[in-house]
Amino acid sequence: MVAPFSAERRDPATWIDVQRRMEQVGAKTCLVWLRISADEVQRRIGQRGLERDLAKRRGVLPAGLDLDPPVVPHIEVDALLSPAAIAEEVLSTPLVEPQT
Repeated sequence: MVAPFSAERRDPATWIDVQRRMEQVGAKTCLVWLRISADEVQRRIGQRGLERDLAKRRGVLPAGLDLDPPVVPHIEVDALLSPAAIAEEVLSTPLVEPQT
């Protein structure tokens, strides 16, 4: 699954709930945090050039952007790596076991 997971990465109980729900359907979970700077986020938004990003391109985004890593167990990867290198990094890192 790909999502911001804002609540899940900030609240261990919420993350544990996600893990338990996924276990019920036979899935394992692991939170992967792509580390990125506010400047790079701005660059990517500018490069994307979508109308929905106008406010973000005017500088509104960095002030409210939460770039802090999760407080729950996670794998941290540099978002500047290529997709292949990111995948390799994630796949070569042992899974963080679900909390109970």
